[in-house]
Amino acid sequence: MRFLIVEDDFASRRVMQKFLAPYGESDIAVNGLEALAAVAEAMQQKQPYTLVCLDIMMPGMDGWAVLSELKADPALARIPVIVATILDDREMGFALGAADFVSKPLERGRLLELVDAHCGGKRSRPILINGVSRGFTYSYSASAPQGSKIDPATIKLDGVTLSPTATYRVTVNNFLAD
Repeated sequence: MRFLIVEDDFASRRVMQKFLAPYGESDIAVNGLEALAAVAEAMQQKQPYTLVCLDIMMPGMDGWAVLSELKADPALARIPVIVATILDDREMGFALGAADFVSKPLERGRLLELVDAHCGGKRSRPILINGVSRGFTYSYSASAPQGSKIDPATIKLDGVTLSPTATYRVTVNNFLAD
């Protein structure tokens, strides 16, 4: 998954990045204009964001204006936007097209629950694969969708397909997964 975090506060950005890092790539925009530019660039590169986390109180173009711009463009309107703010104006967010609303300070479980809800449960869990094949031992980090069965024969890492005849130990990083 690919996230855009739109947040002017450094500490809040870091918290969101930390919460979302195990589940995908996060880009950062520190104001509304950067957010719109990032979304446009992602669409142009045919790598749209899976979800946008949007603060409301930002200098210059605020989050309400960003949300309005995103939802006014049919190509961008399908990207779910979670409003993450200290303000308690859920009605305004939903009226402008927000997919959901999360209050600050952020709670990890609530944010990830919303990611699952609005990304079709596509959130992946981090895994570590340790293998032994033909006398060589190796480790790879990867991710797998929540609830999926891990079949080493279907995992491709760095262009290498893991051998179904090798021995593997798959570890789910419980400290990162729910």
